[in-house]
Amino acid sequence: MASRGSLVRPTYDVAQLDCSRWQETVHSDIETATGRAMDRARTVRSGWWTVRARDTTGGLAIEAWYDSLTLSRQSKVGELVPDTDGLLGGRYRGVLSSVGEFTPITHPFVPDEVADVANLADALADLFPALPPNDLTAGEAWRGSDAVIRRLADSTAGGRTITRYAAEARRDEHRTMPRGDTVPVRIRQDMSEQGQFEWETGVGLVRRLRDITVETVVPPGGRVRLTVRSRVVQHLELTRLPAATCS
Repeated sequence: MASRGSLVRPTYDVAQLDCSRWQETVHSDIETATGRAMDRARTVRSGWWTVRARDTTGGLAIEAWYDSLTLSRQSKVGELVPDTDGLLGGRYRGVLSSVGEFTPITHPFVPDEVADVANLADALADLFPALPPNDLTAGEAWRGSDAVIRRLADSTAGGRTITRYAAEARRDEHRTMPRGDTVPVRIRQDMSEQGQFEWETGVGLVRRLRDITVETVVPPGGRVRLTVRSRVVQHLELTRLPAATCS
């Protein structure tokens, strides 16, 4: 039975993350309009992560890698399934704060055929959710500059209490691309996200769901002859797997 629960402040620590294993799935529907021409594509990513963690100045030193990874892209020209073997085992490294702020340090080389389907250079940077920096009871919310985290009613699983949170974010970005072009092009990008994550005391994060919509407009200019509009809708799921030894 759901309950309001007591005050809870989730934080990341070594015991939760060291040698943890995760299953990640990402489905993306992509629409791109150039002038009056419309292209549609769907990409699917499924992978298993292993994560190592140790204490360091400023947070947790994180090392992570894909143990398995499959990618595919379907469009009107057919299906593209790149070989991901060159990425498996490659190390991502960075520092994760106790509330989920991630500072990347390095990432493995991403083969061109993989990059054509998914941008995996930053795959670790957004894997774990941001956490509220203060205690919340059910129904209370923390509000940041572009995000809101609200504690939901608790649930139970196997007699264990699961603390649940809803997360929303919105960002509007204007930037100039490509850098160095003699005629700069202004790009407008709007991102909205809605999701939930579940937390178990003594275990940490157990599951995360996200729905993200990114809309981008590139007006004519420089090398761009016609207005380009794109809309990407993503559904992401991250689930903790049973612990295992890692090296």
